[in-house]
Amino acid sequence: MRLDELKPAPGSVKQRKRVGRGIGSGHGKTSTRGHKGAKARRSIRPGFEGGQTPLHRRLPRKRGFTNIFKKEYAIINLDMLAKQPEDTITPEVLLEKGIIRDVKSGLRVLGRGELEKAITVRAHYFSKSAEEKIKAKGGVVERIGPPQAVEPVAPKKKKPAAEPESPKSPVVEPEAPVGPAAEVPAAPEAPAVEPEAPKKKPAAPKKPAAPKKKPAAPKKTAAKAKTESEPKKKSKPKAGDAEVTE
Repeated sequence: MRLDELKPAPGSVKQRKRVGRGIGSGHGKTSTRGHKGAKARRSIRPGFEGGQTPLHRRLPRKRGFTNIFKKEYAIINLDMLAKQPEDTITPEVLLEKGIIRDVKSGLRVLGRGELEKAITVRAHYFSKSAEEKIKAKGGVVERIGPPQAVEPVAPKKKKPAAEPESPKSPVVEPEAPVGPAAEVPAAPEAPAVEPEAPKKKPAAPKKPAAPKKKPAAPKKTAAKAKTESEPKKKSKPKAGDAEVTE
């Protein structure tokens, strides 16, 4: 085996089709494009489908999707915190005052506005500018743990004034009678009645036994019946017998 003897595998190399090399080659003149038309003149642009609405325009117009894992935050700025008289601001305080309705995925403090005094703010998240402004006034920034469901605090309702209790009338118990009338003879006790035992039903009379059948007489054969019906013949005296006289 030498290098000049190496050949590609059969069918792996195919000769290029040469067009426009004269009519004798069979691929000359129109160079296999035919006469006239868009395919004969120039190449078709990508995405062209002959005039119908192409695929990139048939796709839905409403692009995107709804992220079911999206996180929403309760947002508050420094200008709103500056209006609060408390020195410590927490999510519970803001919920009680109705400044935020729900903590959602956490309370986030943003840096819009300026503070006039040092305050302590407890929240889940702080922007960089809000944290710098709070610390510049001598305040404290406290990041609390992961947000937990905090139920909004309902406003306290005033209790209705208690009605004055009406004086209760004293209960008078009847006095027990004194004397012979007080002694009432006790009613005689009724004798205990024993429950009667359930009566047994009389036994049904036994049916008389059927009489036993007599054994059937043996059947007579035809020959035997014939012999009985015929009269017996008297035997004749023989010659040698003596006659008996009186």
